[in-house]
Amino acid sequence: MRRYFIISFLAACITAGADVDFQKLNEAVREDDQIHTWIMFKDKGPNVNARKQNVTLNSKTLERRKKLLSEPVTWYDVSVYQEYINRIISVGAEVRRESKWLNALSVFASMEQIQKIAAMNFVKRIQPVAKLRRGKHKTINNMTYTGRRNSSLMDYGLAQTQIEMMNCDLVHDIGYFGQGVRILVIDTGFDLTHEAFDSLHVIDQWDFINDDNNTANETESEIHDNQHNHGTSILSIIGAYVPGTLIGPAFSSEYLLAKTEIVAEEIQQEEDNYIAALEWGEANGADVVNSSLGYLDWYSYCDMDGNTAITTIGVDIAANLGLTCVTSAGNWGNEEPPEDPCESLSYYISAPADADSVIAVGAVSADSLLAYFSSRGPSYDGRIKPEVCALGVGVAAANPAGGYSVFYNGTSASSPLVAGAAAVLLSANPQWTNMEIREALMMTASQADIPNNDYGYGLVNIWSALFYNYSGSTITTQHPASFSLHTAYPNPFNPAVTLAVSVARLSMVNITILDIKGRLITTICNEVLDIGNHQFVWDATTQTNGIYIVRSTAGQTALSQKITLIK
Repeated sequence: MRRYFIISFLAACITAGADVDFQKLNEAVREDDQIHTWIMFKDKGPNVNARKQNVTLNSKTLERRKKLLSEPVTWYDVSVYQEYINRIISVGAEVRRESKWLNALSVFASMEQIQKIAAMNFVKRIQPVAKLRRGKHKTINNMTYTGRRNSSLMDYGLAQTQIEMMNCDLVHDIGYFGQGVRILVIDTGFDLTHEAFDSLHVIDQWDFINDDNNTANETESEIHDNQHNHGTSILSIIGAYVPGTLIGPAFSSEYLLAKTEIVAEEIQQEEDNYIAALEWGEANGADVVNSSLGYLDWYSYCDMDGNTAITTIGVDIAANLGLTCVTSAGNWGNEEPPEDPCESLSYYISAPADADSVIAVGAVSADSLLAYFSSRGPSYDGRIKPEVCALGVGVAAANPAGGYSVFYNGTSASSPLVAGAAAVLLSANPQWTNMEIREALMMTASQADIPNNDYGYGLVNIWSALFYNYSGSTITTQHPASFSLHTAYPNPFNPAVTLAVSVARLSMVNITILDIKGRLITTICNEVLDIGNHQFVWDATTQTNGIYIVRSTAGQTALSQKITLIK
């Protein structure tokens, strides 16, 4: 690989005002003498406000942004100025990606071409596209877990422990399964033919490697390298629905799937696909995003300051637009900290886990002890990292080869559990903003009073987060005697069942029937009830056999029970 001495054009770059990292560019020269680099611009050209008027937002995107922004259409929605793109192309550079958010292009260019680009007066900065170092995760076959509770309305099978450790089963029992929430999953690809996804609602998918809408294995090399295996397992951790075998926390959510990471060992992953996937998902109405990537090359621990790494900047922009961003903390915790923090990155969290607005997730074992590999905080500027933890040792997942005998060790497995938790929490509190979701998960975690740079704020507790309020305390999760839901009878039933509640004081009562996936079947009661006992009859003549959930709420109290229709 050729190395260039670039002092000869240093003066030209300084004169033009472009910020160019010459040393890193020189280190990034490939075998073909090309450099994969970001070209960032000073502005978006003329008539930006007029061009904003022509922007049309997805209805889900608009709904999410309106919770945060008085003007939903922003500068980030305006495309890179076409004349700037034309000028870059005119010197012979090959454009790979355009980023509206960064106001930048990622290009392949020679050093000579970069010299010409650096002299253009509209260019702000030039830097290499950072590469991914994939954290090693271990898979364990034929592992068995026994759940700690047997009172849940659902049989989680192999996922019992990972669900119960977050108290997600309790929230499922009152009818929140992530419904109405759209999740973007950024990973290696997805085999949607696996039975774990038979009922998964996929809104859209895009392959940022092959630039098509098929995120499964396509080429012989992808098949040989098991390209889509990791993403398939990660998606199953969030959204699988196979009762008795594997159920994810957010099985009723909608999904956007982005294939960004090439798994072949000889190919280094690069951050521009990640940024492109984030922008695509946000534009297509994502509410929550999960990623299990860490970008280290070209970055040191000194760069983990929440403002430097490109993926970190991208995550913070996504959060500013209302996305709840969840990412793995990294699997570097068993490495030694760097002697010179500004020379390398190990032991600590890696970008984008250092972002100000992200939920970085560490890993614990089934006994709630920190996994040895889980990356530590703080961020270089001193913020506590990670934010929270979830099970990351022996996490049950679908086996891409068939069946479910795969168990993952890694923060890439704990992160999707928390992303699913965020979706469940948002389905229960659709009015909450992304930062309110983040705060609720952190402030109700197991060691919120004494956070540290190993566990962050502790193990996620969705049940407590569900009742979090913003006066600094949580609402009691005990069911007061002022309201009760009596046992339905007969149960099983055909075709009618009697439901009864007792009210100790004048209360607004809501009683609904949901199917097992959390979809609303009917509303039985939605009115103010006086003190006393009240009975209601649901006639299920038009419904199919199966399990249904009766959900009843009065004030802050939510109660539920399972009923079974057998014809």
